[in-house]
Amino acid sequence: MSRLITRAIANDAMEGAYKATAAAEHRRYVERREALWQELVPAPADLGIDFFWARLLPYQSRLQPGADGDFILELRNPSDAPTTFTARLACTTAVTVEPETLSITLEPGIKDSVACRLRVADDAPDDPRRRHLITVSIDTDGKPHGPITEALLVVESAPG
Repeated sequence: MSRLITRAIANDAMEGAYKATAAAEHRRYVERREALWQELVPAPADLGIDFFWARLLPYQSRLQPGADGDFILELRNPSDAPTTFTARLACTTAVTVEPETLSITLEPGIKDSVACRLRVADDAPDDPRRRHLITVSIDTDGKPHGPITEALLVVESAPG
């Protein structure tokens, strides 16, 4: 890493001779910033910094009233201990989700996914220009984090 920092400083910030002290100063700066983030964001810090520890796929879907759609919730455990993730989906239009609660326990550093099926109500408003927000509220080991990830749903009848 020191060689990488040295090259970055030499290439981007210095013209002429490289000064060894610049790399050491930059390293101290990075270490201070990391320590500050660790103070500000509760452990594990990745839950507050990494926006992709939880993702709902597909991000955009089009379903007809009364139709089903399959979704995958991808989760990654950034902590240094096994963690149980519990998730609940909510939507701004009339839908049901099976199962209602998704749960998975992951070992440290492991990424895995859980599947669910979303069913649009038969009488859901049909508007191809309106996007409905699907949110996923996630708890880690019983600690609620609120809505963490999202996807978009358009409810429209079949063309024709």
